[in-house]
Amino acid sequence: APSLSGALDQSSVKFQTTSAPALTIQGDSPPWKLTGNVASLRNAMTPHIEYIMAAWSPTGCSRLKGCMLACVTSKHSVFVYIPSSSHVDKQWKKYVVLDKHIAHHWRAKETVDLAMADNVESSSISWSPKISLNNIGSLLALGNKAGSITIWHVTDPSDVRCVKSWKSSSDSWIVRLSWSPWMIEGDRYVSILAYASADGVVCAHKVKFNCESPLETIEVSDNIMETSIQTLHPCTIMRWSPIITESATQTNLLAFSRGNRLNVWLPESGKIILWRKPIAKAIADITWDTYGKRLFVFFMDGKHSVLRLHEEELIVDEESVEFIHQEIISRCHVQARTNIIQEEGETENTNADDEGGDEETGGGMGQTIQTLFDQLDAFIRLPKGALTRNPTYHLWDVALLLGESAKANENDTEVLDHVLSILNTNVFQPREDVQALSKRETLPDTSTTLESRLQAMIFSDPSIAADRVSVYLWDQLRNCLKSGMIKNKLEQRAADGEVRIRKHCTRTILKQFEEESSKTPVPQSDSELDVQMKECDQTLLLLLCDSILLFHHDDKELVDQAERIYGILQDQLQDLCDIKEQMSLLQDIRTGTAPVNKSFSFGRETCPACSSEIKLENITHGTCANDHFWQRCSVSLMVISDFHPRMCLGCRRKTLMVPDSEPRAAVPHLGMQVRSWLNIALQANSVCCFCGERYYTALRHRGA
Repeated sequence: APSLSGALDQSSVKFQTTSAPALTIQGDSPPWKLTGNVASLRNAMTPHIEYIMAAWSPTGCSRLKGCMLACVTSKHSVFVYIPSSSHVDKQWKKYVVLDKHIAHHWRAKETVDLAMADNVESSSISWSPKISLNNIGSLLALGNKAGSITIWHVTDPSDVRCVKSWKSSSDSWIVRLSWSPWMIEGDRYVSILAYASADGVVCAHKVKFNCESPLETIEVSDNIMETSIQTLHPCTIMRWSPIITESATQTNLLAFSRGNRLNVWLPESGKIILWRKPIAKAIADITWDTYGKRLFVFFMDGKHSVLRLHEEELIVDEESVEFIHQEIISRCHVQARTNIIQEEGETENTNADDEGGDEETGGGMGQTIQTLFDQLDAFIRLPKGALTRNPTYHLWDVALLLGESAKANENDTEVLDHVLSILNTNVFQPREDVQALSKRETLPDTSTTLESRLQAMIFSDPSIAADRVSVYLWDQLRNCLKSGMIKNKLEQRAADGEVRIRKHCTRTILKQFEEESSKTPVPQSDSELDVQMKECDQTLLLLLCDSILLFHHDDKELVDQAERIYGILQDQLQDLCDIKEQMSLLQDIRTGTAPVNKSFSFGRETCPACSSEIKLENITHGTCANDHFWQRCSVSLMVISDFHPRMCLGCRRKTLMVPDSEPRAAVPHLGMQVRSWLNIALQANSVCCFCGERYYTALRHRGA
């Protein structure tokens, strides 16, 4: 969030993340991840007292530059913890106990009556965005059982005081508090403090701070959330949308739950958007995406939904549902790898002072990047070989460390430029060592099924191994690389590699079909199942051939192959195959008179939503006449409706799900004695043909 760093005319607004606990540089991060710290807090607890709520401060608020941890106990006391050291003993200690300060604020006597008990007993906590001025750090908002809200300065134990207090519109417990990121209004920094009470009321107040002396003359507005309606379902989750760095004056949105109902408040218009998932239990958690456009909603019964905010409406985004699981897997992997790296750095610097430790850490990061790069260099230059997928684990280490290096403002240009220089040479050779695949799937025996032979042809070609690595690197680094020549070079290398991979897959599938068709006669059958399978195969093969004429017509070998496949299909399917327009374009390509942007007048597919025609005009997506938008399968180029995709864990490209192998599907046709060619092509791509990662099936077939 923009931090309070002085008057508006004296310094620019500083943007920094406040997600806590935040892993930044080592000197700014306490060792909260260690198991010993969890044990320390647990063992320090008084018997029969439990922690019922906890909140992390923004980073840099404690004396050791780390986070502070505020906890509410089952006795409704408030404890604030800090790490006792960033590098040495890795323990937490109790920093401030707010009970006596709260009692003093409310002028409570030694014998507390029931009315006063509700004032001194806290029920909710929340840290404000970071205030960098005068080492204030962050303010702690407390909600009590009497419906009052107090704001406390607690980062200096010698100056713990309440800087603002007011009574809410409710007499019930304050069960949730949440600060918005900073906004700017005139000469004031403003954060909206939203709160929810146990009787179902949700309100919001603007808390305005003076830029020169933030702890003085704090102003709190009246409730600005107009529809503060009591309900039977109290609010359990509050989440503000993330920071929009383009404008410090733009208001963030508030998402909050009431039972299984989601509410999104738009402060600028005052409107509250409601959404409810039928037949679902209460909402367990809400998460915004990084752009504040989508909401990930998780329910107590394990269900989940992705909602997209569009023109003050919440729309279910079926396409994004698939991302949830691989995002969780990816984030867990990144967090685990980051923790390992952080622990290794702390171990090396155990006996170093703070300043020396930071310098040593920076040098160690650069050395580790170079070491991993040397391993990658040696790995891809080994003789004979076959990197049948790609060196995912080595590249993941390089990608992760380059990303961390970019955050720490270290120079990663030379390392990445060296990687690109190797990928652009002819010495990039795949290797056959199974151990090098790091538990990846090994290639199947090429002497068995047709799917296995096709898979071997797709993945064992060394000419596109470097292309897969380039695509993988770009997908991993695109969000953390700084703008500049090296980023443009990597993006262009990945784009060129993607084109070559698509051409390779198309060539391989058509080549295998051509070979099998010359060996096996076409069986004749008029059964309904056989007709459907023929139509699927016709669509697959014609789409691949059409894509050659439209997108790869500069490749003479592919054009010749497309002409042969058109001839085979015309002989096998007779009147069912209309390729007159394609053959005309093919002749124009041979004579050099083909138009630059050519498209066919009719499509091979129908829209899954409205059954209108979809033309092949783009290699990654398709749109019908009614503006229904569909992504195309990265293998077959068929459009994919939302209920049957597979998603690559690495690059997130989609393919169709592999059809279930049922006995009734064993009908010979189109040069195949077992299943359709579409089934064969999908089975052969058991992992992503672009980056080598496994697929994840997030959604099941609608009929399953």
